[in-house]
Amino acid sequence: MILYSIIVFVINKYVIEFRGGQNMWQENIIRMQDYVYSGESYSNVLLGSSLTMRVIIDINDKRTFNLAAGGGDPLIGLEILKRTKQKPKYVFIETNFVLTKEIHDQTYLNTLYMPGFYQARKYMPIFRDQYQPVTFLGQGLLFITKKAINKNKPAHEDEREKNANVRKELKLRTQKIKYETGNFLDVKSTIDQNALILQDYIKYFQKEGVVLCFFEMPRDCDYLNDKGSIYSRGKLQKIITANSLATISLPACEDYSTSDGLHLTDESSKKYTAYFLKEMAKLHDM
Repeated sequence: MILYSIIVFVINKYVIEFRGGQNMWQENIIRMQDYVYSGESYSNVLLGSSLTMRVIIDINDKRTFNLAAGGGDPLIGLEILKRTKQKPKYVFIETNFVLTKEIHDQTYLNTLYMPGFYQARKYMPIFRDQYQPVTFLGQGLLFITKKAINKNKPAHEDEREKNANVRKELKLRTQKIKYETGNFLDVKSTIDQNALILQDYIKYFQKEGVVLCFFEMPRDCDYLNDKGSIYSRGKLQKIITANSLATISLPACEDYSTSDGLHLTDESSKKYTAYFLKEMAKLHDM
């Protein structure tokens, strides 16, 4: 363990390029642990789903942390912030899926705050998911292998794979919207339950002096106004108005491109990031 700790300490600063988990769940845990054990007092924290992960925060920015989780929802992030001693001044909450996801999964919280390990991870990083041997060394080997393969891979093959993935995601999203429309009472029940949980968090953070700001990530225009989104948006607007909360306006969907109807392309990510940071600066000046 001592030898492995030394290896991690020596080479960790050289592996930022391929930091990651073996799957989406572990990648989320790694990001959460990075925040919990960072020791930094971040002024701004972003909470959301994989859509918000497309907001590009400079790795050297010690004031802003993107705590969005792929496949997750902001409610998990709010609970993590609640349990963290040092509260950020501003919390930015994505509205796209904050109410439409099923009640947030306790598995993340059970893993993060596991008795004994939670304390041990503070002082011994090798107990964190990022530094598990299979993850830390395996991901590095996988990264190098993929880099070598992609270097010799014809560009048109890579593009064909991307297009196939996009078509698959669009099909899944269309099926999901059809399901939610046909089972709207179930979706409505989930939204109503999550709205009550969200209001409890709002009361807590307002007492702590934290400024909450809500924003909606741009999507493809065709996926912006399904039945669940319309109901969720209306519910959130009532909560925002009742609590006098800050918001960042949703820019025109026509101005942004997505890879699968939901997630912004690289170019649109840069464009939205610039817009988001500009609006964030305005909130700081108020």
